[in-house]
Amino acid sequence: MTIKWPRALPVLCCWIILAGLVSSGWTEALNHDDAFDILLDFSPESTDETPPDTWLDLSGNLKFSSSSQFAADPPDPGKTDFRGINELKSSLFLRSDMTVSQAFTARVDATAFYNGIYRIRGQGHYTDQTLDTYESDLELMNCYIEGQVSHRMDIKLGRQVVAWGKSDSFRITDVLNPVDYQEPGRKDLSESKLPVLMAKLDVYTGPFNLSVIGSFEHRWNRYPVFGSMFYPFDFPISDEDGTSPSFSDMDYALALGTSFAGSDLSVYMADYMDTTPYMKTAFPLPVFTLEHARVKMIGADINHAWKNWLFKAEAAFFSGIRFSDYLDPPFNLVHLSNQTFDTTQVLCGIEYMGFKDTYLSLEATNTRINGYDNSLERSGISKNNPRLAFKLIRTCLNGAATITLQSKFSGQNSQDGAVHKMEMSYNLSDDLTVSGGVLWFEAGKNFIYQTIGDKDMVFIDLSYYF
Repeated sequence: MTIKWPRALPVLCCWIILAGLVSSGWTEALNHDDAFDILLDFSPESTDETPPDTWLDLSGNLKFSSSSQFAADPPDPGKTDFRGINELKSSLFLRSDMTVSQAFTARVDATAFYNGIYRIRGQGHYTDQTLDTYESDLELMNCYIEGQVSHRMDIKLGRQVVAWGKSDSFRITDVLNPVDYQEPGRKDLSESKLPVLMAKLDVYTGPFNLSVIGSFEHRWNRYPVFGSMFYPFDFPISDEDGTSPSFSDMDYALALGTSFAGSDLSVYMADYMDTTPYMKTAFPLPVFTLEHARVKMIGADINHAWKNWLFKAEAAFFSGIRFSDYLDPPFNLVHLSNQTFDTTQVLCGIEYMGFKDTYLSLEATNTRINGYDNSLERSGISKNNPRLAFKLIRTCLNGAATITLQSKFSGQNSQDGAVHKMEMSYNLSDDLTVSGGVLWFEAGKNFIYQTIGDKDMVFIDLSYYF
């Protein structure tokens, strides 16, 4: 597979120049569906599950956030104007770790937020869906109990996140948890994944780790809602398959991993409901619904560490993929939702940590539709969907400040669109952090990127940890 990135090269060159400046003393002096899958944090999720010293340990953070659009065009008559300050949000995260017994611990996470900008600017300017989703919310996140059944067997039961794959920027084999895309580009990986009710059994034998997983709950990816800033359509679409427990139609998954000679290797199998929906049209009625296909996946990943380099690769084969119906003028409906397709996804990546206090990452992936036919071509779906991600993380001021530069390009020659993010955070004290940055989008041929191409914004967060 040959991927050319002429539009990406100027941006990458700028990042590399900035990387050189960041690595020097300059920083010391300054003391369709994949389009929303953007700018997730590179840091792997914490695997520290050490039981607390006491039977109950409470922690969390309080965050104040604000953002403002600076490049948006005036909206069409009758549509909401999101220009200027569009967020004044206070959010609270609480975590409770409990010691149930000598062998078992439990965790409960909850989040809540209130965005005052809607009351300040007038609630009558927004759709009910926007207010219900973005003005306030209270949600139970992780809620599980885990422990050691024997010296070779662990169990974990409850709402949880299971992270598969080696990629920091793309989801290839990582299919078990849905993702929150309602605020694209703002959340990191741990905040974006939504926990699901699962039972997970880990068996250890020699150098191997076998995971057997059963999921009892269907949750879907969260996308911008009708009338919100990033919603791409002029009409609402209802999801008839809402989040629900499902004991009769469970998802199943297996993972087998091992380590050898500086490498980690894992293979995966899953039979699950696709968290990404497809749109079904009841033509000639103007009725659109979102449905979810049952998909089977088999995949593998590997990484290998050598000196300051980390090389990684990932691949997966999917069967049962469905695509949205398409209305081909003049009023000829292409019933793609009635067909199933197979796809193959591959990824190659490299990380470098040879510069002091600096992390560099480059990943390239491609999704190929097997059995590509004329109906897909007519609907504007490409046979191949290559994507590229670049990331730089630099800490300075004795670890008190962190600078993050990220870019993601979509489509061959980057013609489908791109997203860039620059952020700097500073620890004012051990429990108080301020961060801010710029998020900007490049419109391209992809419909989603076309609709959000002028949604560039600046943002700032103030977080207190306790």
